Amino acid sequence: MNYGPFADRLFLLLEEAAKEQGCDLSVGRDVAMAPLFSFRSGGRAAVTVSPPDPDSFVRLLRAVRKSGHPYRILGNGTNQLPPDNGFPGVLFLTGRMRKMEKDGTYIAAECGTLLNELILFGAANGLGGMEALYGIPGSVGGAVRMNAGAHGAETGDFLSSADILDVESGRVFSAPAASLGLSYRHSLFMERTNYILLRARFSLCPEPVQQIRAGIAEVTRIRCASQPLAYPSAGSVFRRPPEGEAWRFIDRCGLRGFRIGGAQISEKHAGFIVNRGGAHTGDVYALAEFCRRRVYEQCGVRLYREIEFFDDRGQTLP
Repeated sequence: MNYGPFADRLFLLLEEAAKEQGCDLSVGRDVAMAPLFSFRSGGRAAVTVSPPDPDSFVRLLRAVRKSGHPYRILGNGTNQLPPDNGFPGVLFLTGRMRKMEKDGTYIAAECGTLLNELILFGAANGLGGMEALYGIPGSVGGAVRMNAGAHGAETGDFLSSADILDVESGRVFSAPAASLGLSYRHSLFMERTNYILLRARFSLCPEPVQQIRAGIAEVTRIRCASQPLAYPSAGSVFRRPPEGEAWRFIDRCGLRGFRIGGAQISEKHAGFIVNRGGAHTGDVYALAEFCRRRVYEQCGVRLYREIEFFDDRGQTLP
């Protein structure tokens, strides 16, 4: 779908809001979404906007909400898949909000900071502990929201506090990590969709730089050996059920390599769906749902998606 005239109206709305509030904006109109998402699928977005800092982001988001247009917030695009029929609203890109500050053994990072950048910044300052999370291709905002983890560690293990915007009241406040309901691939942000993370503060440990870098190198080696990094994907498709690892049940059902359209269950790691060329978001959704049904029918195990699909209203699909 071409959003030309509609995108022009939305662009003017954002441009006027930016002038009123003194924001330095980067705005796109009628933008292809596939390059913005790690799976490389989806239609076009009417408008994309990249606020330069959390304060500008808050003000612009208020203006868009007041207008009634749909919106969606995107970090590094590694755990979301956009609709194939396009998105007739504003896609907020947080990639310019990547400022980090060190305070003793704490590092404060804005929501658009890549998790890898945070870990390398800590390493450069002799602060470690998060090496197990290196290679998770998400932003700080996404990692905190889903409490991303790997190799026995989770983002919440290092989180000290978070600065949060309540979009319903407009209030910005700070909350300790203990109040954020952090558990396996879950946080309060997934329940309170009116809460948006602006900035997070992490507690790290003083360690020799070479020791931290060695840990990063080992995690990178393991990730490269075990994950299908040669093809676009959105990471692990399913959360780990109580009965064991999701990929083992998918494998048990003989689905490794199974394909719908351009989407395929990875031959290298059955917990991943990869884009083997020309895959649509609908292909990935259909393949994920097929896996869920087959695993339940053959193994009696219920799988729940870790990746999120959203519709043309910006709402996450069940």
